[in-house]
Amino acid sequence: MPISSCENIDIAPSGQELTRHGSSSFPAACYQDNLSIGPVPWHWHEELEALMVDQGSLKIGCGEYQNILTEGQGVLINSGVLHGCWQHGEVPCRIHSIVFHPRLIGGSPDSVFYHGYLEPLLRHRIGPCQCLSPEVDWQKTILSSIHTAWNAVREGDYGFEFLVRQQLSEMILLLCRKVPIQSSGPDVRWAQRDQRAKLLLQYIHDHYSEKISVRDISAAASVSESECLRCFHSVIHLTPNQYLRQYRIQKACELLRSSNDTVAAISAACGFEDVSFFIKSFRQAMGTTPAVYRRLQRP
Repeated sequence: MPISSCENIDIAPSGQELTRHGSSSFPAACYQDNLSIGPVPWHWHEELEALMVDQGSLKIGCGEYQNILTEGQGVLINSGVLHGCWQHGEVPCRIHSIVFHPRLIGGSPDSVFYHGYLEPLLRHRIGPCQCLSPEVDWQKTILSSIHTAWNAVREGDYGFEFLVRQQLSEMILLLCRKVPIQSSGPDVRWAQRDQRAKLLLQYIHDHYSEKISVRDISAAASVSESECLRCFHSVIHLTPNQYLRQYRIQKACELLRSSNDTVAAISAACGFEDVSFFIKSFRQAMGTTPAVYRRLQRP
């Protein structure tokens, strides 16, 4: 099966990823990315995602959790959780991941695999994510299972589906054995704030080309401005205005790569009222001007 890249990620205004991972009969796909080219923006999907760092280090945000992962480390991201990752430091960061639907392991919701193991793990054990280090023996075993499953999907040899399901099932079972059950309090708290963040981001994604304020953004989730700021701080680790500017730059990059519109036209389309401020903000975020970025991306 072919390897895909996060450069082709398709995200709805709600933040939900629309990319189809695998097929309905085998819902799993593998990816390989170089984060020096660009980050994986904030998004969420129903599938679980197991990610490993091949080179360099990355900063990952996952629900309210934020950490730095280095070469050899990995993370399992829970279903439905907002997450994104960015290169950390100067060394180019390369990663590979496998994204798979819970039903690949759990089967139907009334099966013993889903009801007895998978659902309790996802709801009461790993929270937004579970970080994995080769320094811990059982986590090293899980990292090996992820890598084996990833290679099996990539190579696509006859019967690879059995090997992938076996490796991912062993990963789930080991997590069930090793990760303790959490109290319901933190689980409810992060899930509620994660859901609010999705509503707040959806408003920005729908209205980024307009002049919007923190009051407008907070009203989208029916929360106060102070709660809006708290939610952004704990989940996105940015202020609403910082994220709005970051998202506008992201959309500008897409237009610079795909259209022949002038820099001034792209600036206006992405919600910047002043083209000079757009160029300054773009340079700060991307390390170069919009014109040079276009030339480098479209040789």
